[in-house]
Amino acid sequence: MRRSFSLITVSLVLLVAGLLLLPALFAQDTDQTEGSSPQQWEYRVLPIPAARGDEAEQATRVEGKFNELGSEGWEFAQIHLRVAVFKRLKD
Repeated sequence: MRRSFSLITVSLVLLVAGLLLLPALFAQDTDQTEGSSPQQWEYRVLPIPAARGDEAEQATRVEGKFNELGSEGWEFAQIHLRVAVFKRLKD
């Protein structure tokens, strides 16, 4: 029962985070001028593991990985099914 509750809690937290970020996904890029080439993006997909053990420990591990990717220039884009999608401008 506790495992089901933990999985549901983690899923709900990730769902809410994804929903809060949806408007940013559909925002228009106003920095681009006419005739310029579109921005090039690269993507990184991170599987979201099933909740195992302590809920706080699981959240700390996910937060650590998200912070690591953020320090490498990756921006969280969305959650799709059981994966988190990150993006950054291509060099």
